[in-house]
Amino acid sequence: GAGNDTIDLGSGGTDQDTVTYSGDTDAITVDIDGADANVENVTVTQNGDTDTITDVETLVGSASTDSFTITSAGIAALGTNVFDGSAGVDSLTITGNIDFEAADLVDNFKNIESINLSGATPVAADDFIINGDNIFDLIGNVIGGTLEIIAVSGIAFDFSGATTYTNITNNGIVGAYRTQYEFDDGSGNSVFLEIYQPPILGTAGDD
Repeated sequence: GAGNDTIDLGSGGTDQDTVTYSGDTDAITVDIDGADANVENVTVTQNGDTDTITDVETLVGSASTDSFTITSAGIAALGTNVFDGSAGVDSLTITGNIDFEAADLVDNFKNIESINLSGATPVAADDFIINGDNIFDLIGNVIGGTLEIIAVSGIAFDFSGATTYTNITNNGIVGAYRTQYEFDDGSGNSVFLEIYQPPILGTAGDD
């Protein structure tokens, strides 16, 4: 409900506690605590109200455009926890070093249509690996669906490793600094990746 709520689902045990906002039409913003010991603690903001949730293993978003935020260091600590964007066009923002790949996200994030890496730091000689199978899993198993990645210039991508969506077509520029790739399974089923990668612009001074 409305207001700043605190929900403590209790620590310990092997239970899988779920908090859902799926019946809400107002978007939520979810800040996932990246500390190893506190990865099940999240802060949810909605319409100016803030909910503090402790020891949640599954969080389901609203029917609107939800956003999730986590550091790259927190990804490895997620374990079996699941963050589900539910309906709407939902985004995941990751900060820190890009020392992970899309396969590290697919078990923990569902129904995500956009991944924002614009505040993340590329690791030298370490491409971001993402393939058609990863895209299919992240967007909620939607044939014909699209995943967007927002990335700074300098991040390189590796599309290898798929076992189903193995055929890759570069569909070219589909908007300003936006390139679309199509991944199909050879049977007429496709998923799409759009990479928005604007250049880094200097200032009028000495950069």
